[in-house]
Amino acid sequence: MKVLDPFSGYRLASGHPMFHISLFAGSFITDQYAQSGTSIDDYDGYLNISFVTLRWSHFALFIFASLSFFVAQDSAIEEPLDKSKISEEDFSLAELKQRHRDSVWKLFGRIIDTLCVFSYQGVIFYVQLEVYNNSMICGAHGCSLAAPKNVYLAWLYLEISCFYLYMMSTIFYIVFHQLVEGVCLKKKSD
Repeated sequence: MKVLDPFSGYRLASGHPMFHISLFAGSFITDQYAQSGTSIDDYDGYLNISFVTLRWSHFALFIFASLSFFVAQDSAIEEPLDKSKISEEDFSLAELKQRHRDSVWKLFGRIIDTLCVFSYQGVIFYVQLEVYNNSMICGAHGCSLAAPKNVYLAWLYLEISCFYLYMMSTIFYIVFHQLVEGVCLKKKSD
């Protein structure tokens, strides 16, 4: 596989827009399973900030990924160039304009994709750091993560686990794709 984009694997690991919108929608289910009369607003400190930040970052990433998808689409070509009706120089100029007219929007889409990748990674690492700093129990035999005390903390554990499972599946996909393409194409060419 020819790598054209150095961030392609990293972008793949940041999650699909449907991944983000499903986690956003799923985060509202936690309110149904919370102890009666409690909501995330009843918790102070890291739990409230982490949960709300992660919830709304999924929504923002879905919006930005959708916007990136639409700006990366090629615009419709009105009519094909007919080389017989115009000069060689005009034909080259028209062909160049056709090929590069969407470049600004595609560049904008790439910038959005890159910002989405790093913002999601930053948010998930921030939440992980906050959860582990506030949920670690250290004793004589070392440190371990405490069992979640409420449904919101359990959801944060689930989201952190989803992130790492998504990363592992991305690594598996890239390695498998490289091996299949490298080995199978090598056998065909021999």
